[in-house]
Amino acid sequence: MKKINLFKIIIFTLSLAIFSCDGGDDNYKAYDGSLTSYLFKTPASNLASSNTEASFVEFVVGVTSKSSAPRTISFDVDPESTATANMYTIDPASLIIPAGEYSTTVKVFANYDNIPVSGNSTLILNFASTLDAMPGSNVHTVTMFRFCSTNLAGNYNVTTTYEFHDFLSSYPTNTTTATLVAQGVNTYKLDDFSGGLYSTGPYASAYGTGAASQAGNRDLVFSVNCGSITWSGQSDPWGAIIPQATGVNAQNSATQFTLSWECLGYGEKGVSVYTKI
Repeated sequence: MKKINLFKIIIFTLSLAIFSCDGGDDNYKAYDGSLTSYLFKTPASNLASSNTEASFVEFVVGVTSKSSAPRTISFDVDPESTATANMYTIDPASLIIPAGEYSTTVKVFANYDNIPVSGNSTLILNFASTLDAMPGSNVHTVTMFRFCSTNLAGNYNVTTTYEFHDFLSSYPTNTTTATLVAQGVNTYKLDDFSGGLYSTGPYASAYGTGAASQAGNRDLVFSVNCGSITWSGQSDPWGAIIPQATGVNAQNSATQFTLSWECLGYGEKGVSVYTKI
């Protein structure tokens, strides 16, 4: 009697499962007793486009059942994408799920010359309407941007032309040396953003900015990417240090760069040109 009851329970459970698959969710369809849906294993990836080598990103596309024949994947580009068609190439050879396999690794190449110099561009991929997609895993966003490797760490001669500070008439320019220390990929720390004004110039004696305890108020950490120099969150003893809105902040060559800086506390401002020694 117990065996019969157990058999009935199993049959009832299987019936519920079959009913749920057939009628519970229109996004799933049954093929030969199995569910077949396509999905992106991850929702997003970053593609840094390099000026020195081929740049690509890979991500996995899977399917919930095997097939005895290869299957070709098709994508639609979402209209919300900001990347244009000339910015990328999808490797057609990577769009095949081999027979007997559950997945393939899709490869997207960046076309460096067409990637904007600054900012990001997004390529938003959906599965084509001819493919059944798994809800919640049916979109993959590739964020593309330019990346240029730099090697700026070292010692520099720096000449600064000051536009404003408290002793401008007697200290309009200064030439000194500076050290640039790598802080990470394309990120550097400068030991005195002011070109000497704070470390050895009149501010050092008048306001104490040359003291060892003030080193953190003279440092400047900035990033370089494809010639453009940016920074944020930096300050001197009295306020923020920002890039001049209309000034040049750029890597001029492999051995030279320019900083145009401004202090918001009391208005110090200058342009510093650094040449590697």
